[in-house]
Amino acid sequence: MFGLVGLPPFGDSLWMRFPPLSRHVLPIIIGLIILIRPQTSDAQTTLTWQGESGGEWNAAGNWKSDSESDANWVDGSVAIFPLVKGGEIAIDMPGKIVATSVWVQQNTMTIQGNGPLVLNVNPEEKPMHAFRAEKTTALDVPIQLDGGGSQSWLTGSRDQELIINKGISEATPTGITFAFGTLVLNAPSTFTGGIIFNNASVVIANDAGAGTGPLIIGEGKSVLSTGGGDRTIKNNLTTPWVGAGGANWNFEGSGTLTLDAPVNFQGAEAGTVNISVADGLKVIFKQGVVPPPERRTQILQGIKMAGQSGTLVLEGEISYRGTTTVESGRLVMNGTSELQKSWKLTAPGILSGTGAIGLAGTEDSLAASGTLSPASDDSVGILRITGDMKILSGFRYLWNFGAKSGEGDRLDLQGAVAMDGTGSDWKVIVCPAAGATLMPGTHTYQILAAQGGVADSAVSNASLELDPSLPAGRVSGKLQTVNGGINLILTVK
Repeated sequence: MFGLVGLPPFGDSLWMRFPPLSRHVLPIIIGLIILIRPQTSDAQTTLTWQGESGGEWNAAGNWKSDSESDANWVDGSVAIFPLVKGGEIAIDMPGKIVATSVWVQQNTMTIQGNGPLVLNVNPEEKPMHAFRAEKTTALDVPIQLDGGGSQSWLTGSRDQELIINKGISEATPTGITFAFGTLVLNAPSTFTGGIIFNNASVVIANDAGAGTGPLIIGEGKSVLSTGGGDRTIKNNLTTPWVGAGGANWNFEGSGTLTLDAPVNFQGAEAGTVNISVADGLKVIFKQGVVPPPERRTQILQGIKMAGQSGTLVLEGEISYRGTTTVESGRLVMNGTSELQKSWKLTAPGILSGTGAIGLAGTEDSLAASGTLSPASDDSVGILRITGDMKILSGFRYLWNFGAKSGEGDRLDLQGAVAMDGTGSDWKVIVCPAAGATLMPGTHTYQILAAQGGVADSAVSNASLELDPSLPAGRVSGKLQTVNGGINLILTVK
């Protein structure tokens, strides 16, 4: 898509206005100018608007520069401003300026003023608004999109931050396609066309920073981040297409990111949405994973959590039909799923929740060798599974007891519990929920119920481990197979 680094893409309307021969020669000339220009570490340039309100960004004579040595400064026009290593540029905009194409390069750049800066989009020309800085571009000016229903292309540099400090509105319905670098949304916005981000990061540092349209995770390693702190956003989260090769959703930041709108996948192939949640971050799909009604039977994709150790919480209706795999982090299933192909839990992944997992048939099951904790680390609850469970070697059941005798976590299956071979050793770890204590005496808990029965070797292959917070030498326990389930009997001296 790009020619030489730092030059407009060959499809850009501004670039295509040059005659064919010029388009071959101009990159060489500009490249030589940039190379021979003195590379000062403290260069600073201020551009001041001299034109009328509503004038064209690139029109000749509209800008005044306080630097006379700028090699590409031609007749007061800011079309391509050359990169100065270590340099800074400040652009003052007292009023409205309309930009059909922006292509500005500098080490650090600030655009400030009352504005707005109108990013105009001609759907036939598909211009690109490129704010290319080696470090940071701060837009301290209101941004207005005017695209007539099309997308406004924004682009940065791979290691650059493009910071929106005064929000984005629209004159006509318009969205943003952002490629490369990091887009930081610090202020409320009202545009409706949504954001497509490809090989880029979007930091939502304000709950309304992304406007009201969808967030569409596109190609490559794209990242959605909170920037630190808790965020609740009402944008639909989706991906344009999940083929056999899958898609990648990466969540960064800290605190809690709540997506208070339905999440959905696109595509009819049985691909996988690979989800990575950063350490210390919790992401909540509050309104479930719900495709449009006309596509419900086509959502064959699954979810795979891998890479980092954060938490993903599924609430509401979960209607994708592929396999769910938890390889790392914690997946909390608090929603209700339709019939899915299977679930796979492997170490060090953790499966929690008090929802209901629906499995499609007798050959589909929850295969577990990771850690299962039906509620959470400080409460008790029941996780329901419409199907079978297969216990693999290394499986850990992190089980909490409550404040009342007989109250504790339970795994409730409509199917059966099978063992994956005679050597499938597994462990029940006994822990107190918040505020729970064990009184002297004998306490019986049903920790697993299976309508289809429990394999004979399930208890013989299991071992008990007591949490260190329990009084040493005063608590003992044993497991029993009873009426198609497993009971835990704790004796306290």
